Amino acid sequence: MANVSLQYVRAHDIGYGPSAFGALVCDPEGQPIGRLEGFMIDPQSQTVRYFVVDNLRGRRLERRMIPFAPAQLDLEHHVVRLIDQPRAA
Repeated sequence: MANVSLQYVRAHDIGYGPSAFGALVCDPEGQPIGRLEGFMIDPQSQTVRYFVVDNLRGRRLERRMIPFAPAQLDLEHHVVRLIDQPRAA
């Protein structure tokens, strides 16, 4: 794949973003991955490439990019559930 310049977009700044910002992101088995902070998008193809997730590990905040996978946003429970396993980048 050619070098692609990705752009960070805060979850707070899009559609349901204010409601989704900080939502718990869970893998397809229901295990927590972290809290949704934003997305990395490919502005050329206008596609989401990664979820940007924060995870507190003890006193250390760890920010990770999770490859984009189909997901379900549950606003009532403030959870983003990945439907499929993310593919390796």
